[in-house]
Amino acid sequence: NVVVEVVGGRHLEFHDVHHAQIVLERKRKRRNPEESQEQAGHLYGRSSLSSLYLLQGRLKESAEQLEQAGRLAKKLGDKSTEFSFLRYLASIYVKTGKAENAWQTLEETGRIAAETNNFTQRKSFIYDKAVLCREMNRIDESRKAAEELHRMILASLNQKEIRYYDYGIGNIELGQKNFLGAI
Repeated sequence: NVVVEVVGGRHLEFHDVHHAQIVLERKRKRRNPEESQEQAGHLYGRSSLSSLYLLQGRLKESAEQLEQAGRLAKKLGDKSTEFSFLRYLASIYVKTGKAENAWQTLEETGRIAAETNNFTQRKSFIYDKAVLCREMNRIDESRKAAEELHRMILASLNQKEIRYYDYGIGNIELGQKNFLGAI
């Protein structure tokens, strides 16, 4: 049995229907790479482009790459990667003065951290919340988040992570021009 399929104006011949399905599926995946098995490569590529744009000071393009990578990670169900991309995206929003976008993105990272119950993600979310609140001049909220981070770290197995709290508090004090308290 010969199956003939017209693809892009060309005739392709196959020995059987099964063979035709395999070849045509491979061609379809090559035309639409996000549906292929190479999605990890696409995530890495988006991340690399974002970093390159960031180094060039092209924050808008960097954010666009992270947005696309975050959507792809979400589509793939890769919560850890989605969390990372959203975290970086929130920091770019902060740098570009888009506080509301940063806050919404941060809330999404908080949702993922709560959903996965991943200690490192929860710690990162709370730390980022303290930093964002400081950037938005919401000092009381920033201190509250830093104190929550402090309690979380003290209750954890790795007490050395207290450096995140110290850095966060130092950042808050520095933002308040309390140089002695920042040390």
